[in-house]
Amino acid sequence: MSDASTSSGPEPSAGYGNRLAAVFGEPIVRSTLNRTLKAGLLAATEVRDDAPEGEISSSIACEDAFLATLHLRDIGRHTAWEAGRQYPVRALRAGETLIRDLKRDPTVLVDNPHHEIHFYMPRAALDAIADGCEARRVDELSYVAGEPISDEVVASLGASLLGAFAMAGQANTLFLDHLLSAIAIHLAVSAGGMCPGSRSGRATLSMAQERRVKEMLCANLGGEIRVADLARECGLSAGYFSRA
Repeated sequence: MSDASTSSGPEPSAGYGNRLAAVFGEPIVRSTLNRTLKAGLLAATEVRDDAPEGEISSSIACEDAFLATLHLRDIGRHTAWEAGRQYPVRALRAGETLIRDLKRDPTVLVDNPHHEIHFYMPRAALDAIADGCEARRVDELSYVAGEPISDEVVASLGASLLGAFAMAGQANTLFLDHLLSAIAIHLAVSAGGMCPGSRSGRATLSMAQERRVKEMLCANLGGEIRVADLARECGLSAGYFSRA
C-alpha cells in the first residue's frame, strides 16, 4: 500500500512510509497506515533491499516514538548505533525483533541484504491504548539497545501483514485496525509493563448499540470502516468498544 497522509495536521513522521525508506536509502517501500486511535498514528512499513550499498543510514527526525522492527531475513552482521554509541555487533535471525527509541537517534550500517517490517508507535498512540484499557500509561518500552528479542506474537502477527502489503491498497481497513492495534497493545504489555486497571464490570454493548454496529458492518462489507468509527457511533472509546 502506498504511503498516505491527510491534507491537514502535523507533518508526517519520518518513522514510517517513504520517509523511513529514505533513511535506509531504499528504492522501494510498501507501507500501510492506520489511524484507529483517537490520538496518534500507528503504521507498519515493509522494507526490502537485496543489494544494499553499505552506507550508514541517515538519522530519523527525533520524536517521542518507538520502532519495533521484525526481521524477515537473517542478517549475518548487524552494526548499529544509538545516542551516538555503537552497540555490540551481532547476527540477527529471521523472526527476531529489535526495538528502537526515536528520541535516541538510532542508525545502522546497511551492508547486508535485508527484509523487515517496521512498526511505528508514537507516544500518543501508546497513551491512547493505555487509556482505552483503563491502565497506567507506559513510560518507556524496555529493551537492550541492539539486542534482539524472540517474540512469537510479533512474528506471527507481522507475517500476517505481508498479504495486506501485497494487495496494493485493497486490504481490509478493519483488519488492519485490529492487527496493528494488537501488536501495539502486546508490546505495551510485554515491553512496557502495561497492566489493565480495575473495572467495575465487564464491558458490554447495549442491544441498540449492537444493532447499530451490525448495520454499519453490513453496509461496509468491503472493510472500509475502522474500529474508531464503530466506537464513535456507540459513544464509546475504541478500547472499551473492543473489549465489549
